[in-house]
Amino acid sequence: MITTSEYKFCLPVPEKVRIAVAADIHSTPHFAEILRMISDSRPDAVFIPGDLCHDGDEYDIPLGFLRSTVSIAPVYYSFGNHERSVDETVLGIDGVHLLNDRFEMFKGIVVGGLRSGFRGQKETNFTRTPKPDLGFIDEFEKICGVKLLLSHHPEYYPEYLSKRRIDLIFSGHAHGGQWRFFGRGLFAPGQGFFPKYTSGIYGNMIVSRGLANKTIIPRLFNSPELVLVDIFPENN
Repeated sequence: MITTSEYKFCLPVPEKVRIAVAADIHSTPHFAEILRMISDSRPDAVFIPGDLCHDGDEYDIPLGFLRSTVSIAPVYYSFGNHERSVDETVLGIDGVHLLNDRFEMFKGIVVGGLRSGFRGQKETNFTRTPKPDLGFIDEFEKICGVKLLLSHHPEYYPEYLSKRRIDLIFSGHAHGGQWRFFGRGLFAPGQGFFPKYTSGIYGNMIVSRGLANKTIIPRLFNSPELVLVDIFPENN
C-alpha cells in the first residue's frame, strides 16, 4: 500500500505551488495506482528525482509512465544511479523537462536537477557514491529567486549541499532504509547501516521513501510513499 506524506513551506514565490514527488519507481509496471494518486492530488508539477528506470531495463515502462504523467502536470526529472547508462534522447517527451545538471524556470521558481555521480560505472550497495558536478551547483546557487533542486542521493547533502543557497532539495534513493524500526532505516546504499537520511525532512532537504522496490530484500515496516509539497507565498 502506498502512503502519502504532505509537507508545507512558505517561500517568496509569486503563487501557491503543489508538487508531487514520484521517486524511485524503478520501471515498475504496476504504476496505475501511482498515477491515480498523483492525479487526485492535483499537482502543478511532478518531480522525479531519479531511478524512474532500472539499470538495463527496456524503456517501454518508463516511457509509458512519463506519457501518462504529463497528461496530469509537467514533469521535472533528473537521473539517479540506475539511469547511469540511459540515453537522454530516449526519454524526450513533450512536457518532460530533463534536468541533468541543468535548470529551468517554472511559475517564477528556478527548478534544477543534480545528476547522480554514477555515469556508467558499476556499483554495489557498498560503493561510495561518486562526487556530483559541483560546477553546476556553483552556477545554480548564484541564480536569483527561489531555487528547488532535484538531487537523487541524500548522502550528497552534508558534504555538498547543506551550506548552499538552495531553498528546497528533493531526494530519494534510500528507500526508507529498506527495513524500518522505531522510525529509523536499517541500510541505505551510499550511507551504509543505520543511515541518517532516509525519510522526511532534514534541514531544507525532503527525502522520499520511494514508490517501488526492486532489491532482493523486501521492505519491512516501510511502505512506499508519494510525497506532496505545498509551497505558499510568504505573505500568506
